[in-house]
Amino acid sequence: MKKPVIAVDFDDVIADFNRAFLAHHNEQFGSNVSYDNIVQFDLGEIYKIDRDTFVKRAKTFCHASHDEIEPIAGAKEALQKLSGKYELHVVTSRWDSLAAITEGWIERHFPNVFSGIHFVNKDTDEQHNSKSNTCHEIGALALIDDALHHVIDAVENDLKAVLLDRPWNQEILPDGAVRVYDWAEVVAWVENNVPT
Repeated sequence: MKKPVIAVDFDDVIADFNRAFLAHHNEQFGSNVSYDNIVQFDLGEIYKIDRDTFVKRAKTFCHASHDEIEPIAGAKEALQKLSGKYELHVVTSRWDSLAAITEGWIERHFPNVFSGIHFVNKDTDEQHNSKSNTCHEIGALALIDDALHHVIDAVENDLKAVLLDRPWNQEILPDGAVRVYDWAEVVAWVENNVPT
């Protein structure tokens, strides 16, 4: 019998991207950003640079220093536990040009945990897919994410959604979504809300 499918975001859900990137950016470009300063999802605003400059710096960081990114605390154990009962897929809004780097990182830190890795943003296409569309395409019942706009999109499209609490997502959640504070709470929520 097929396991229920759950979609899991990559950056700041399983990979601690923002902590690693801010340390790199502060050192390379003389910024003085702390993790608690990241109070909105638009990181260009946080680093006081335009979007194109941010994208270029983020991609350069990923290509040169991706191994500096650590797994989020508790994610490894939680996802190994969930993978016994659920089919897990990474659904990320990373650009597809980072696919090989991202897949290599996942293979090192989360071997044999995910059944698929799906990139919503295409470098060659301005029309990006939504995470809710990707979730429906793979048959996911729920999305675990840190971005409020993806969680809103998920619940508006009949998916269950879990928001991992971060400094940049402190707005009020829509009905149908739940805020959690660590991976132990994610596991408890999934086991109580996504039947096997």
